[in-house]
Amino acid sequence: MTAQDFESINSGQALPSLTKHVTVEQIRQYAEASGDRNPIHLDETFARSAGLPGVIAHGMLTMAFANQMLTD
Repeated sequence: MTAQDFESINSGQALPSLTKHVTVEQIRQYAEASGDRNPIHLDETFARSAGLPGVIAHGMLTMAFANQMLTD
């Protein structure tokens, strides 16, 4: 897919799918770069004690990946 600008995308238009397999290393690197060291992103035991299946990616990291649907 070629990059699109917002003017070329219509409301309700389907975007191409994008599958990402986020690694713990990517999450760790994002935590360092962003300064967001919340333990739900970095500590498996803490994340599980908070009711999560394990560490989770930062919301803004997932949004960065979602942006690829428009720019790749």
